Amino acid sequence: MRHDTVLRLAITFAWAIALTAFFRYWEIMLRLHGLLFWTALFLALYVATVVAIQGAALRSRTHPTWKAAKIWAALIAITLVGHQVMPAVKLFGHTVPPIAFTGALDVGFPLWIMLRALMQTWPGRERWLVLGGTPVYLLLFMWTFVIRTPGHACHRTRHERRGEHCRGGTLRHRRRHAGRRR
Repeated sequence: MRHDTVLRLAITFAWAIALTAFFRYWEIMLRLHGLLFWTALFLALYVATVVAIQGAALRSRTHPTWKAAKIWAALIAITLVGHQVMPAVKLFGHTVPPIAFTGALDVGFPLWIMLRALMQTWPGRERWLVLGGTPVYLLLFMWTFVIRTPGHACHRTRHERRGEHCRGGTLRHRRRHAGRRR
């Protein structure tokens, strides 16, 4: 196997790990109040990918990679400022918190960055093979960790549950029903 093919496979594997971490821990950004955490992380991985693939070509300040990186960094800054300036937005008569928009952007932008990086990593037919495998990977990942959740929410039988809820509920729920135990 050629050296550049091994490098491309390693980069693709790194993106698969990053995508897995993204979908497993996406809620981290909900605590960061407007910072597009995953977009910033994927932007750094994008620049590292292009450095590994193109190397010395990035010394030019007019390289398209720097233009794309500047645009994404500006989007991160605009979103951060917008999140702080606009506490809530009215949409169809309902108040929508800014975290809803920030969350949507922090899902869309990282996926866009990842697809662009994979397109620059692989040439020719291999590019389409990798890009075609990405949705399959996502579906398998979601099926494994989201849809097919092993175990049960409650380990009691139906007759034991009748009239009372499972143990391990919220603290408020446990305090409210503390005097009603059998």
